[in-house]
Amino acid sequence: MRFRPALCLAGLVVLGGCVPNTHPMPATDPGPGRSSYLLPGYGEAQGRQKSPGLLEWDREYKARYRQRGLTDRQAAAEEVVLGLRALERGQNSEAIRHFNLGWLSDPESAAPYHGFALVLAARGSPPQEVLTQFEAARGRAGATPEILISEARYLDGIGRRREAFDLLIDGLAESPRAHNLARMLETLSIEAGDPVGVCRWGTRAIQNGDDQPSTADFMATACGTTE
Repeated sequence: MRFRPALCLAGLVVLGGCVPNTHPMPATDPGPGRSSYLLPGYGEAQGRQKSPGLLEWDREYKARYRQRGLTDRQAAAEEVVLGLRALERGQNSEAIRHFNLGWLSDPESAAPYHGFALVLAARGSPPQEVLTQFEAARGRAGATPEILISEARYLDGIGRRREAFDLLIDGLAESPRAHNLARMLETLSIEAGDPVGVCRWGTRAIQNGDDQPSTADFMATACGTTE
């Protein structure tokens, strides 16, 4: 099963104009395999290092968006939106370049790591690489329920449904009103053929004001609930 992420742009504010994605490709890239510009965090975790010239480019890039009046977080949010749009078009390399620029702008923001996870999943990278990025996203500033939903969808897609359930249940225990977590549990229950779970989590989704899937009629008749 090829993972096709459902993308959510809600909560990301795009300010006027876009930072040009003119980050140069390195002439010599240390180590084999992909260019560092196509790896999460420019391959920092793999020991990749930038040349002095590219580090200077990074400083100039930050100066340009600050001249436009953007904070580091705003610039990161702008790049993440562009990355998600590229990912929706199936342009994985373009997407990760934007997510890397978002990471460069604000490495403590959750959104670029979420983007890294989505790109790696779309590439069919090893699950541990994908899940490492999801975990990094969950532990950083600005983490949203959409990250948990994306991770649960990914886990379900690679045959690890029980882990997907556990992740979402833990998320609801921590934030009982977190948007759409109960709905995702309802969806997983539908896929598992578990009517008890559908009723339980569907009822919770209605109580939480989650977006309602096509099971609303079923909920009303089989579970005695209405929207």
